[in-house]
Amino acid sequence: MRMFLALALATPLLLLADAFPPDPAFCDDSGDCFITNAYGTWNTRQVCKVSQIVYPSNEEELLEAVGYGAKNKLKMKAVTKSSHSLPPLACPGDGGAAGLLAISTANYSRGIAVDVASKAVEVDGGAQLQAVLDEAARHGLALATSPYWNGLSVAGILSTGSHGSSWRGKGGALHDHVLKLRMVVTLELEPMFKRSVTNVGTSDVGLEDKIVAFGNEHEFGDVIWYPSKREAVYRIDDRVPVDIPGDGVNDFIGFQPTLAPAIVAQRALEETLEATRSSIGKCSASQTQVSLLQSLGYGLKNTRSLGLFTGYPVVGFQHKIQTAGGCQDSASRLLICGWDSARNALFYLESGITIPAQSIAAFIADVKHLRDSHPDAGALCGIDLYTGVLLRYVAASRALLGKPFDGVDVGLTYYRSRNGSVPRLNMDVWQEVEQMAISKYGGVPHWGKNTPVTFSNLGTGSSPVLERFVGAMRRMDPDGLFSSTWSDRLLGIQAFGTVMAAGCALEGLCICARDEHCAPEKSYYCRPRRVFTAAMVCRYENA
Repeated sequence: MRMFLALALATPLLLLADAFPPDPAFCDDSGDCFITNAYGTWNTRQVCKVSQIVYPSNEEELLEAVGYGAKNKLKMKAVTKSSHSLPPLACPGDGGAAGLLAISTANYSRGIAVDVASKAVEVDGGAQLQAVLDEAARHGLALATSPYWNGLSVAGILSTGSHGSSWRGKGGALHDHVLKLRMVVTLELEPMFKRSVTNVGTSDVGLEDKIVAFGNEHEFGDVIWYPSKREAVYRIDDRVPVDIPGDGVNDFIGFQPTLAPAIVAQRALEETLEATRSSIGKCSASQTQVSLLQSLGYGLKNTRSLGLFTGYPVVGFQHKIQTAGGCQDSASRLLICGWDSARNALFYLESGITIPAQSIAAFIADVKHLRDSHPDAGALCGIDLYTGVLLRYVAASRALLGKPFDGVDVGLTYYRSRNGSVPRLNMDVWQEVEQMAISKYGGVPHWGKNTPVTFSNLGTGSSPVLERFVGAMRRMDPDGLFSSTWSDRLLGIQAFGTVMAAGCALEGLCICARDEHCAPEKSYYCRPRRVFTAAMVCRYENA
């Protein structure tokens, strides 16, 4: 594993042409057109076919495309250049091809206009986040917050509620910093500042008692929790004046161009560990990976010119610390993003569930109880091969579909089989954690992440906020041309329609009620919880 990671960090090497990441909107040689995401597969595993894809490059062409769709009563959706959402948010209608129009923002990204006097920036929806940050910085201004991945488009960030980590001011969600919205977006800026970052690794003893206070103390703080290692890494991250020395940069390793053979080898290793049910192997691999990441400061570098991490604190300008990326811009077939769908790269599921601040301590205590009561001591090691449990602070939002409370977002990334009928090692642990987060602690899912069943109760019951949103949506789009089967289910316009079929619980299409919803032929059976009394999970039992 150490060899694979060392190879991954040995960049750059040979550069070859025309190896950009696959376009999520494409037509094949037979003329059939499809919409997918950066991973090549939605969380539902559905295939989304459309009849047409258009690529407007300015506001006039965008209006023309929408007008054409409206005149012809076509179901429409916008799709971004990167399309990083797991749910099929970008799939128009029912994804059945006939009468469906996809509007790509890949070319709608040229306009970035900074107004220094009003401290604002007006951008096209397809503009990439880092381009916006860099242009604002050129004028001595900064966005107060952003998601951690800089390859997202502004429209994609806003439509999914993507966020960074902060309870201060207007919070860490970019949509709460929007001043005006039409076919272009106007975002609020502020004078440039620097940030000082120090990662402190320690025991996870007392994490549940410290988590809220830590978010109040540090403006951009977050916590990476490694439950299996019983460790937590507290990111002490605060703004400092621009005259504080430091020219640091955030080059988070997981977002950098990585040697394709190293990524393929890492995936092959994980598939072998899954097939042999080796929790010990996953613990060993994750220990090596986490140790290496920590020794490299998780990709933080003290100076841009030298590109080296020499120790904490790392001080740098906001636009170089707040977000990271780079693999999406690689022009090499050898240097790719770790999730490149054109290769046998990493393939995973992501959960993002925001739990109310007043409940997060009890949630963490329950996860610890689950860890300590599980008969497999390595049951939680698999998540450490990705990002551990990422805890970020999200403030209550003014937006109707934003977070309704100050909370802590619980981010989980874990292995996914390319075959949807194959169960995951120790999947019962994370199924119970997710069910606990939603049903016991009132968590709210991230719109661009999670398995389908995580959203199944959102549209049920009466919600004044949801009703206001649906009412506004119907006034603006009375024919429902921008609605889809997926969005209508989320909003309660259609019944969510969980299909209780064989194997449906393996990837979160349902919560199991009978053994057949798991994989009894592979010794995975539907069983009750270990900690959360209402949970039903797919658990391995070797007779």
